[in-house]
Order: sequence, then C-alpha cells, then structure tokens
Amino acid sequence: MRGWVLACAAVVAAGATFVPGALADSEEEEKGKGVVLDVEQRHVASIPRGGTLVIRPFSTEGTDFGTGGEGGKEKRVEAAAKLRAEAPGLLAEAAKGEVTEARTFSKVLIDPTAKPPAGALVLEGRFVKIDPGSRAKRLLIGFVGSSGVTVEGRLLAADGKVLADFKHTRHSIMGVYGGDYVKLLSRDARDIGEDIGKFLIDFAGATPER
Repeated sequence: MRGWVLACAAVVAAGATFVPGALADSEEEEKGKGVVLDVEQRHVASIPRGGTLVIRPFSTEGTDFGTGGEGGKEKRVEAAAKLRAEAPGLLAEAAKGEVTEARTFSKVLIDPTAKPPAGALVLEGRFVKIDPGSRAKRLLIGFVGSSGVTVEGRLLAADGKVLADFKHTRHSIMGVYGGDYVKLLSRDARDIGEDIGKFLIDFAGATPER
C-alpha cells in the first residue's frame, strides 16, 4: 500500500497540474455554500449512477504547507513532506471506498493518466493547503492554530465538460502541547476523501448503504 501511494504521488507530481476553476474568488465561494462540502457549484442537476468513475489523485504541486514549509520546525517539515507523498493516495482510496460501499458506480478506477471511457466521470483536484498548525497560535487564539487540509477540485464528464466545482477543508483539533502531525493530517486527508465520496453519492441521488 505504501509503495502504491508513493508511486501514485510521483506520477501526480510529474503530470499535468490541476488548474483551479470557478472557486478562486471568495465571493464565488460564498455563493456556492455546499450541501455536503464546504463550497459546491453543481452545474447540472444530477449525475448518472452505475457508470465508471475515474479518480485522478489530487496534485500537491503548489500546495501551501503552512508551518511545515521551508524554515519550519523539523517535525512539521517532515510531516508535510510525508503528507505530500501520501495524501493523494489516502484521499483517493477514501473517496473510492465511500462510493463503492454505496454502489454509486459500477467501476471506480484510481489512475492519474487513464483516458476515461465514453460516459465516465472524472474526479480531479489539488491540495491547496496541508498545514501542521502552530502550537503558539493555539495557545494565544485557539482554533486558528489547528492543523488542517484544504482541497479544491472538480467533477468532469469524459469529454471534459465541468459538472461541478468544489472546495473543502478538514481541521484536526490538536492539544496546545502538540500531537502526531502525520496521524492528524492523514486523518484529515482521508476524511476529505470520504466527504467527497458522500458529495458524489448525494449528487447521484444515491443513499449510502450502511
């Protein structure tokens, strides 16, 4: 599993960069308050069930690593580097797990380079931020210093038509004395993947089977 995640991340980093769509402007984000995700803009009423979903692991090119960026403390920098390699695979697998359990699609492929077959849907995006957070800020102003992950993405038809744009954040509440950055940020990445899966289920009008 670890080898697959690292290989997948390497392909993502070397491949085409996801270009942000309609959610770059904060005013547009406010208009797009989501049903499932923080911000959603659904450009069609619904998506079909039962077809193929191709998940392109989200890019980490250009990601803001916050306190884990250059010049940060060693543990935070190490955590950010690890998440840069592993977060795309964690998110993709979590999204796949949600829609597979709900039987929303007949086939779900995680492939950064696959040409989608006719009628397929394509999920792609990028990590906007992977931030280990700041203990000093947590001590002074609480939640502002929490660690967190933010992504933006879109759902496409096989012909490239944009069916939806979205943006979503998950925060981990870390104690004032710190915590396991990798564990918390990994959980955030998986949680975002699950949330995106729920978004796709809702978009298709499918109810998860629990």
